[in-house]
Amino acid sequence: MNAPDLSSCWAKFRRAESHLEALKRDIKTWLDTNPYRLSKQTSPDLTRHGYVISVHNAPDLEKWSLITSDVIHNLRCSLDHLIYAIAIFQTKTDPPPKADVIAFPICDNPKWFRGAVKKLSDLSVCVRAEVEGMQPYNRPHVRLPPLLGLLRDFDDRDKHRLLHVAIASAWNAHFRDVDHSVVRPGEEIEFFYRTAEVVDGAEIAAIIYPRPSPDMEHKLVTNIVISVEHRLSPLGRTRSELADVLLELVPEVRTAIQNIAAKA
Repeated sequence: MNAPDLSSCWAKFRRAESHLEALKRDIKTWLDTNPYRLSKQTSPDLTRHGYVISVHNAPDLEKWSLITSDVIHNLRCSLDHLIYAIAIFQTKTDPPPKADVIAFPICDNPKWFRGAVKKLSDLSVCVRAEVEGMQPYNRPHVRLPPLLGLLRDFDDRDKHRLLHVAIASAWNAHFRDVDHSVVRPGEEIEFFYRTAEVVDGAEIAAIIYPRPSPDMEHKLVTNIVISVEHRLSPLGRTRSELADVLLELVPEVRTAIQNIAAKA
């Protein structure tokens, strides 16, 4: 055999992709029903114009959390299967030595990786170096926390409780065509956008004028997404669109598999 047998590794990976496609279809089907509406509510003093959501077709968040967990766990397992297969290939022993500790470590800093390297002790220096190259501290993300760190966090959390999937406002919400005619020098119009979880009846955005302003012209541009909670991102967020996160994780795991297998 000239290369590791990665059949089980890729089987786990493809299973994750299959669950992700099912999740995307489910969410799209829900969104296609126009499951919510926004209504404008003006404060008694006519200064605050808020937009409140009414959800008349509640999403199946528990089901989507469970499917997400299946995506995450299969991706995480594919990395462990990768390391196990390489250990068999390089030691020419099945099961390989120390089979009970072989795993793909995911560490947030070099010190932790040095402590976890025993999981890779029977693998070549090239493979160990490539695994370290994929560690979260070596691969920051522009919008999200380091991706493999997210994968580990989600998988660990799912062992004890459901992943927190929820409705949220999109993060590109904004008002346009705002009428500034009531604004005097030194005054400002204030804007509020809800970034936390959205529930039925919640105000998701508001525009606040400095004085009573009935019938002012403005338009709220936003949409509703299904989100997942995570550690603080470089953008200062603790929640991101679920599908977006998963669509980033899948190619990151694929890259890890391909790069590390190439060093075997």
